Amino acid sequence: MTPAMHMFQGCFARVAVMRRPDLEPTPLQGRAQVLLALDGPGLECRTPAETGRLDDETYLAIDPWTPVLWEVSAERTPILALSFEPAWVGRSPTALLAAGSDMLFSELAHPMGAAVRAARDRVIRALSDHRQRLEAGDDGAEADLALEGLVDALFRAAAEPALGSGAEPPFGVRALDPRIRRSVRLMRGAVGKEPGVDAIAVAAGLSRSRFFEQFRECCGLTPRAYADALLVEEAARRLSDGVDPIAAISRTLGFSAQSHFTRFFRNRTGMTPSAYRQAARLRLQHLERAWEALHAQE
Repeated sequence: MTPAMHMFQGCFARVAVMRRPDLEPTPLQGRAQVLLALDGPGLECRTPAETGRLDDETYLAIDPWTPVLWEVSAERTPILALSFEPAWVGRSPTALLAAGSDMLFSELAHPMGAAVRAARDRVIRALSDHRQRLEAGDDGAEADLALEGLVDALFRAAAEPALGSGAEPPFGVRALDPRIRRSVRLMRGAVGKEPGVDAIAVAAGLSRSRFFEQFRECCGLTPRAYADALLVEEAARRLSDGVDPIAAISRTLGFSAQSHFTRFFRNRTGMTPSAYRQAARLRLQHLERAWEALHAQE
């Protein structure tokens, strides 16, 4: 049975059950998606470059900043969507902005295979359990830990084989400790306002040195590197999605001066915030033209 709509945010990827993609093309912008059908007759998907079918035999890997047009169907095809930032596979959020740049995935459609199908089914069962626990008033901590490893396994089974040569394997999760999961939730819930490594270590119930050691062992990078990656992710989202002045975004993300934000963003992406915003707007204009071309092909 397909679970009701539900979402889980892991350390590096988000997984959600959707009842069917929007029929109108929607820019995925900075996030990459791997889509797996759960049941139903399947759906045809078109991008400017390729056409693929999402069904029980084939899953789709959709690049960031790629317009997608779904076939109009009276049937509802539930989908498991795994989404993640390119930064988690070694690609800067600026790398895929320019039209015609190298894509993240090698192609759109990929054969499901036994390993991907099994990983998908395990995540679906765990999502159902996670949702039931939350509805029953459980804080979900135990189910979070179970899901984290399963989402990572699905990432490796489905996303890694689809990645092009320009991407690196994801950091991944290694036997996530409950205290590290707690710290990750705290860091994700307070991007730009995180209370500092010492306070996070206290919240995790670990000494500072032990926290650093455990975090790196579990997540493959330091707490500071993880917090910085979250900050870049949120900054890129705000710069591309909104119209707030860069100075306001800087303040919201906890920087005492816009110059500090500019230096931080440029050092980690190779592009200033204003240049990134301009590139994102140009990319969105390109997407609009690509949507028009997709509709013209109908």
